[in-house]
Amino acid sequence: MSDSTFNSCFTHQFKLNYEDTEKVAIGYSVSSENILAGGHLWRIGCYPRGDHGKENKGECLSMFLYHESESKDAKAIFEAFVMDKEGTVSSSSHQSRVLHVFAPKGSDGYGWPSFVERSVLKSRYVTNDGSFVIVGAVQVVQEEDPLDLPPSNIGSHLGLLLDSTAGSDVTFVVDGERFAAHRAVLAARSPVFNAQLFGSMADATMTSIPLHGISAATLRAMLRFMYTDACPEEADDSDLLAAADRFDLDRLKLLCARKLWNNVTEDTVAVKVVQEEDPLDLPPSNIGSHLGLLLDSTAGSDVTFVVDGERFAAHRAMLAARSPVFKAQLLGSMADATMSSIPLHGISAATFRAMLRFMYTDACPEEADDSDSDSSPGEMFHDLLAAADRFDLDRLKLLCARKLWNNVSEDTVADTLICAETYNCPQLKRKCLGFFGEGKDFKTKAVLTDGFARLAMEFPWILDELREKAGA
Repeated sequence: MSDSTFNSCFTHQFKLNYEDTEKVAIGYSVSSENILAGGHLWRIGCYPRGDHGKENKGECLSMFLYHESESKDAKAIFEAFVMDKEGTVSSSSHQSRVLHVFAPKGSDGYGWPSFVERSVLKSRYVTNDGSFVIVGAVQVVQEEDPLDLPPSNIGSHLGLLLDSTAGSDVTFVVDGERFAAHRAVLAARSPVFNAQLFGSMADATMTSIPLHGISAATLRAMLRFMYTDACPEEADDSDLLAAADRFDLDRLKLLCARKLWNNVTEDTVAVKVVQEEDPLDLPPSNIGSHLGLLLDSTAGSDVTFVVDGERFAAHRAMLAARSPVFKAQLLGSMADATMSSIPLHGISAATFRAMLRFMYTDACPEEADDSDSDSSPGEMFHDLLAAADRFDLDRLKLLCARKLWNNVSEDTVADTLICAETYNCPQLKRKCLGFFGEGKDFKTKAVLTDGFARLAMEFPWILDELREKAGA
């Protein structure tokens, strides 16, 4: 088995008018911009009446992923699905998924020449305004250290929450179009929305809010930024900059300003000012810090967890976006979906506090800093890895695995291997198995520890794997 880990992911949405696509030629396509993910450039192409394939008669829509980097092959999972008329994805939605190794730029794309029949699109997916939505999602796979940490995925998680509308608690009406959203995310990102949705204004109690002075296209682009911290390429930059100013979104203002500046000519500006430090340099993403402040303030919290007698206020939408387990628990048919206070067992308050902080900020504590906890840093990350496994937080599992691995020795490797096997962390397990083969003296010390005795008793099958690595 190769050391493959997911390194990056992204989604792109195509919203097309069905009648307009009837008029285009076979082979006509609409494409995403080139998107950097996993160190490679990618482009998703959608062919409303199919590609140029020999068997194509214009009766199917085609979807392809193109690798636009010129350096080397890249492995990626490509997934596409059609949103239903309510703007959600269900088990009955049309979708396909494939893993493929893509050759460098210049080679053919890979996907589905007959992704969905146009007749099916028209009957099942075209909305009242005559449009339909296709979403392409890409996960890049790279051959590297199994504990290499992928980039933050908090933006992609929130982007999927926006697309699915799961748990939405406010709807904006613009030019007759309705946009479902989540108060907690909007309030965290914009002081204006914070006052509007959580303050004393009338909008704080309204579930449907009309917005004036902004177009539907601009609001759509602004919402996408607020959830993902990315600026859509197709947005009108001047209108989006005005909206960013209205809703106090400083980073979006800089993004729009940079794009407008890139198109400046002598015809559009009187003087080009040259400065040593570019005032349009973009600061790092601040979505994590914004959400961390929301967690600290508890503003708009709609659920409380009780752990060891301690109460933790949180936001259902945030937890559901980050964890499939919390999504089922808080937005599904389970009893907890209607409870405002939920007791949690089998986890300490210190561990739950650290896990919540990660879910809002995508950051892992450097060490156990809870004054009421007697846990060492190693025990803290062991417990946090167990919680990450329980709540399906893969990136947190890797963060904890890296912390544990950095402190591994002949005295601790067996205990670390037990942890990896118990909590389903194959990346950490591979590193530990490899460590057993580093030398005779090391192997002798490691197998004489109490941890190794426990390992042999609890997971005897691992001994066969160790023999392969270290010799009988």
